[in-house]
Amino acid sequence: TATIVVTPECTSGTTKTYTLNMTRPGNGNANLSALATNPAGTWDQAFSSSITTYHVDQTAATTSVNVTATLDDPAASMTIDGTPQVSGAVRVITLGGYGSITEVAIEVTSQNLALTKIYRVNLHRNCSANNSLSNLTTDPSGTWNTPFASGTFDYDVTEAWNVTSVDIAATLADTTANVSINGTAGATRTIALGAMGSTTPVTIAVTSQCGVTQNYTLDLIRPVCSAVN
Repeated sequence: TATIVVTPECTSGTTKTYTLNMTRPGNGNANLSALATNPAGTWDQAFSSSITTYHVDQTAATTSVNVTATLDDPAASMTIDGTPQVSGAVRVITLGGYGSITEVAIEVTSQNLALTKIYRVNLHRNCSANNSLSNLTTDPSGTWNTPFASGTFDYDVTEAWNVTSVDIAATLADTTANVSINGTAGATRTIALGAMGSTTPVTIAVTSQCGVTQNYTLDLIRPVCSAVN
């Protein structure tokens, strides 16, 4: 604000003073010049100061994201989720569980307090794609053609000739996945074997939280009795 005083003087010697108060209004800029996330994730569109809503996909393994917002006018002010934030400083946002969306609201207020703009970033933590087993056992254990490994999907298990049923137990590598054994939901199941000399197939289907299924197969072999009496 600037004050200008004008004092004219008449020929009669009388003076009168006029005062002008001149006020320059503050800046009306409520824009961001930059907005970033770390990890960057996958944005649905590139940042623009005129676009106020964004969706950012993060990996299932990401549990927190650093959000950095930069004011276009340093004289403006902003909050992130209601808390004052310094321009260009990092705000750590904790994400929810697999598949969740965490909304971040960045509210910018212009210097002259006349304008407010809210930018929203929806941080999506992707579902888990893990459809593996960490262990797979049979009881009786029998003889496996190869030891169990999470990345090996087919096995032959030879049982004794007099075994008529086998208990299968599957352990999920990720508890958000689902497992079924021969079409029945659950991680354990008793499988009845066929006659001696038969092979009984077992399919263990593991479906990730994202809906992708990986099958593990067991061929339970019951041999013919070869004992000499």
